[in-house]
Amino acid sequence: MPGRQMPSPGTLMREAALELRAHHGAMAAGDTLMRQALAWHLERPAEERGNMILRRATARALYDTGDWETAADHFAALAGDEVAVADCGAVHHAQLQGHLDHGYLGVIAMRRGEHQEAQRIDAMLAAARGEYLFGSTHYWRAAMAALGGDADAALRLLRRAFAEGMPYEPFIHADPHFDALRGTPAFQALLTPRH
Repeated sequence: MPGRQMPSPGTLMREAALELRAHHGAMAAGDTLMRQALAWHLERPAEERGNMILRRATARALYDTGDWETAADHFAALAGDEVAVADCGAVHHAQLQGHLDHGYLGVIAMRRGEHQEAQRIDAMLAAARGEYLFGSTHYWRAAMAALGGDADAALRLLRRAFAEGMPYEPFIHADPHFDALRGTPAFQALLTPRH
């Protein structure tokens, strides 16, 4: 939008790519758009690339294109010692998006089969306390459980995330961490608006 720098074109491309990937038959188009989103982030001028929001958005784009090793390096450099919600320039407000650098490190560990590291991060997220987390720690634990094939734990943790303030935002239905749950009655029921 005129006069607004956020969300960036790269972020909007990422959101569109996730939507395309989430809907059957559009995976190739989503992958192409995701690579374009990554290219947009990597092509930013040097003075922009140091911005923390852009650094997080770039790390997410690396992750989304499957470059988990480079993404892990980026998130490790951003994470710090304490679990905290961080602004990644998402379409949704930072607290609503629930972006956690440590959460990304946890799902990367799961994807790479680094089970001890994943357990360490899961314990760290479970123990985390702080302002504005709003269930985000449990959301990322749910993502880790879903990637590990534990649908029951993923659903239980998602319910806990919602109970602690994670809003029912549109990005959840397209979150690739829950691909294995998408279409199941329990997941659909969890995301169905209540009147």
